[in-house]
Amino acid sequence: MRRFVFSCMVCVVLSVFASPGFVEELYFKKGIHDVEDLVKILTPPAKVNTRGLVTSEEKAQPRSVSLAIHFKLNSYELTNEAMETLDYIGKSLNNDGLKKYYFLLEGHTDARGSEVLNLHLSSRRAEEVKKYLISKHHIDSNRLFTEGKGETELYDKNSPESGVNRRVRIINAGVIN
Repeated sequence: MRRFVFSCMVCVVLSVFASPGFVEELYFKKGIHDVEDLVKILTPPAKVNTRGLVTSEEKAQPRSVSLAIHFKLNSYELTNEAMETLDYIGKSLNNDGLKKYYFLLEGHTDARGSEVLNLHLSSRRAEEVKKYLISKHHIDSNRLFTEGKGETELYDKNSPESGVNRRVRIINAGVIN
C-alpha cells in the first residue's frame, strides 16, 4: 500500500513538473540558450499504448513556449535582440525533430493603449515574426499560422502594464497531414 501511495505521489509531482505550462513558465524566465532544449520543449511526448486509457499527456495543453521578442515602442519592427532570439527559433523549427509539425505564433501585448490598438499591434507583431522566420530561415509558410491576442491573455495579470506581457507564444499546433 505504501509503495502504491508513493508511486501515485511521484506521478502527480512528475505530471505537474512535466506539464507544458510549467515548462513554458520556466523557459520564459530563463530565456533561450540552446536549440536542442527548445526542440525538446516543443516536441510532444511519444504516444504510449495504454489500451484505450487516456493519459494526462493526451489531455494536456499543446506544447508551447512564451518568448520575450522585443519590438520598438508601439511598433511591429523587430529589434536586433528580437532577431537573435528568432534565429534560435528558426534553427529549432528547421530541426528534423520539429519539421513534421506546424506552429501557431501568438502575439501578445501589455495593457497599455486601447484594446483595438493592442489587438492590431499583436497581430502585426506575430505576422512580422512569421515573415522573419520565412525569409531568414526558409520555414515553409504553410507551417506557420499567426494570431494576435492583444492584452486578452496577460502573462502577469497582477501587473498588466509590465513588459513581461509583451511576448510571442509559439504553440505546436500538430502534425502536418
